[in-house]
This record gives sequence, structure tokens and C-alpha cells, in this order.
Amino acid sequence: MPDDISYARARAVLSLVDLGEWEVLIDPIAEELAMIYASGMAGAAGLAEYDIDLDQANEQAAEWARERAAELVQGIEENTREMLADETATAIESGASVDELAEEIASSTGFSADRAAMIARTETIRSLNQGELRIYKDSGVVEMVEWMTAGDDLVSEDCQENEDEGPIALGEDFPSGDDAPPAHPNCRCALAPVFAPAEEAEEEG
Repeated sequence: MPDDISYARARAVLSLVDLGEWEVLIDPIAEELAMIYASGMAGAAGLAEYDIDLDQANEQAAEWARERAAELVQGIEENTREMLADETATAIESGASVDELAEEIASSTGFSADRAAMIARTETIRSLNQGELRIYKDSGVVEMVEWMTAGDDLVSEDCQENEDEGPIALGEDFPSGDDAPPAHPNCRCALAPVFAPAEEAEEEG
């Protein structure tokens, strides 16, 4: 673990590095997330036999996606600088030259294809499940939701605890603090609806 002096020097070095205009990513990311969110809405509407207004649904998807994309881009930039700071501090502590520091920054895992794929997978799960959750709340026939894991040895403790909790009321959070998957990067979980009894659903309608 780098010492405080090395870490402070790393932050100073990185303050001079232009990591690019991250804001330009917001629009293309929002466009992709909106399509996935809308797909989740459509799938949930089919399960709940709920008629949705497509124009309104697309507006809701675009609004959610724009907000999420802005949060995501800001988070990626902040996390990237933190990752670079740790790796650069380690290089500084080992006596790396300026050229070696530059190479360390350029080859950092902060810019890796694996990290990009992880973010894409995680945000796909998030968008899909949030779209489903929106319809479940609007439908009047879904009373509760359940957290469903992949059911294998790779399931995290948090996700297993969420599944073990069983159905929870709409609007509440699972033990992990999430209202729907994902609970962590690369989460593979899904959300399942629990329908209200027929007579209850008719009263809602």
C-alpha cells in the first residue's frame, strides 16, 4: 500500500493529466440505456398484461437514462482518477521515471477493455430491471418483487441474502439496500414480480 506522500505526489501528477471530456459520453450512453430500460418496461408490461403508452414509456425511459448516464459518467471519471492515483503512487514509491509514470498511466486498468465490459454488463442489468420495476409499480397488479440469483457458486453473499429475503413490497429495498439488481459490478441477478390476488388487482383497477 503506497504511503501518504507517494499518494499525494500521485494526485499532483494526475492533476496535470487531461483525461478527456467525459461529458461527451453522456448522450451516447443515455441513448443505449434508454433502449434497454424501454425493453425492460415492455417485457414487464407483457408479464403484467399491462397496456403502456409507447410515447410516454419512451419519454420515461429517456428521462431515467439521461439522469443515470450523467451519474455514471461522473462516477467513472472519479473512480478512474482514484484507480490511477493508487497505481501511480505505487510506481512513484518504486522510483519510477517520468516516462515510466506515463506508461503506467496509459496502461492502467482504469482504461482497460475488461473494465469497460464490466461497466456495460452492470449497467445493462440495472437499466433492464429499473424499467421492469417502473411498470410493476404502475401496473396495479404486482404486489411484491423477488430477487432471483443465478443459483450457482458465483453468487455473492449480498445477492444470496437478497434472494433469501423472499418477496418484498414494491418501493422497499432488499437487505443490500438496492430496490432491484444489480447489487454489485457484474451482478447477474434478475427481478421477479409477485402478483396481487385477482380480487385485489380488480379493486386497484
